[in-house]
Amino acid sequence: MFQNIRLLALVFGLSLILAVGAQPGTKLQYQIKKGDTLVYEIKLVANIGDTRETREGTSIYTVQTVTDQEITMVHEGSMNTRRTTRDGRPVITIPSFGSIWADNISAVKGKVTMGARGERLEPEFHTSLPYMMGDFQTLVLEEFPADGKTKWEKNREVSVIKKKNSPFPPLPRGPFGNRGEENEEARSAREKVSHEIVQATADAVKIKKRYQLVTDDKVKGKPRRQMQGEGEQTFDPKQGVFRSQAISYELNLNDENISLTIPITVSYRLLSTEEGIVKLKQIEESRQKAAENLKKMQEPVQVTKDDLKGLLEQIKNSNKSQSRGAIDKLARATPEGDKEEVCKALLQALQTGDHFTKISAAKALAVWGTPTAGPALLQEIKGKDVFVRKAALEAIGKLNLKEAPMAVAPLLVEHATRTDAVNALKAMGPMAEDAVLPYLEDRDAFVQMEACKVLEAIGTEKSMEKIRKYGASGKPFAKDTSAKAIQAIQQRK
Repeated sequence: MFQNIRLLALVFGLSLILAVGAQPGTKLQYQIKKGDTLVYEIKLVANIGDTRETREGTSIYTVQTVTDQEITMVHEGSMNTRRTTRDGRPVITIPSFGSIWADNISAVKGKVTMGARGERLEPEFHTSLPYMMGDFQTLVLEEFPADGKTKWEKNREVSVIKKKNSPFPPLPRGPFGNRGEENEEARSAREKVSHEIVQATADAVKIKKRYQLVTDDKVKGKPRRQMQGEGEQTFDPKQGVFRSQAISYELNLNDENISLTIPITVSYRLLSTEEGIVKLKQIEESRQKAAENLKKMQEPVQVTKDDLKGLLEQIKNSNKSQSRGAIDKLARATPEGDKEEVCKALLQALQTGDHFTKISAAKALAVWGTPTAGPALLQEIKGKDVFVRKAALEAIGKLNLKEAPMAVAPLLVEHATRTDAVNALKAMGPMAEDAVLPYLEDRDAFVQMEACKVLEAIGTEKSMEKIRKYGASGKPFAKDTSAKAIQAIQQRK
């Protein structure tokens, strides 16, 4: 009799256990502790036509604070990409559909906050994963019900982002996907996520997850974007975190000229303490090696007059590799003598070269550029190639161009080039102050914060009133950011 009652209790979820000895009805919640470091292995596999795209990497959480109301963690992570054919042969060049997704992914290190049940989940930064998988920062985190039910469901309206200059761009989901870039197009969609506890023991809680996302607009009667998936998650009741996941999805893309179905699997695994230590050591060693290599690459190169003559000839070489090699060497050189001849050659490469040559030329112009390069560089920051724009911004920041502040300040609203615009505006000094001031009143809190940081570096007394107004606005980061800016400006008086 007693055994039958216990069996029924387990079947109906009346004894969800979060720790040995927990009482029936105990609610699922995160039980991580301050100082914990959680290291997950992440894997995404998508079959696109005859090509298999595999993305693998790590997602790391370091717990900073834990209270009854809120958990604060710092997240960082990265994923690399490899492509093979279905039968395992390596793909040397990016296939026609391979270019539609972001390749290597790196999450900006930042805070993630949530309640003890995963409610009010909010990352400081948002790194969109491909295949509409949402934010990298929140992939292994879920919200639990407040009432201890064994089945729960969440419905919400989201935005699906499409890059206008690419037929099949990365498609992040969630309300934070749209960064307001000119080449982005947001589509409204409905998302439904359901969970059901299918097994609960002292060691593991097995949860079945079902997912569905459907855009509101349709093409020939079918949703333009639709995704559905199902799989299992394992929650560790003793450690109070998710241990693993294995979910299969099907992503359907429907446009006027093409329909495509992409099978996707998304899995992760929490590493043991010992495995985590080894992984973190490997990551740190890789970082140190990369930093050393970068330092060597950036070391100044002494260029004699004869060297300079030879490099200018190599820039004109039809061999792109040799031409870029000469340009890259000029970017590391210590400029001596008349810059104009070198600037002219680099401008030619900037305006006629391929993608990589243009990036190299723009970087070299940061060293050899003269005001003559101004119009071409200002034109490049209006282009669609974000990497060329970034390099051009670095060069513009080092030239005394009176028209540059008004051209660069609008890039504060673009997520992809915001940091580069900030650095360029800071390099311009007080001449950029008037151009930056209006962005203290932007509707995006991150734009306001970065504008205030620029003014902290270059602002004068004329900025003080608007900085104080921003500081009193109650916007995120406003109080502390404005206080630092005011202090810096006062110290420069």
